[in-house]
Amino acid sequence: MDIFDVTAACLGCTYISDLRRIRITESQVDAIRSLPENIFPLSDFNRLAEYITGEKISFSTAAKAKEAIIHSLLFSPV
Repeated sequence: MDIFDVTAACLGCTYISDLRRIRITESQVDAIRSLPENIFPLSDFNRLAEYITGEKISFSTAAKAKEAIIHSLLFSPV
């Protein structure tokens, strides 16, 4: 499974495309923060952040990418 599949499963999404259309809860914030940085490289976190935010962005750490993902999903217009 890649980072998109794992994230979708952690957040209860049926489809990867649902990742752009959900508003997350606090328990889902914890799930995003616990995505394993030792399994997925920084480039995967950056690709996921780009996909979810819809912006061309790049972060220097996985933790910063996760926070951008969280911010985007907490304030998603759904």
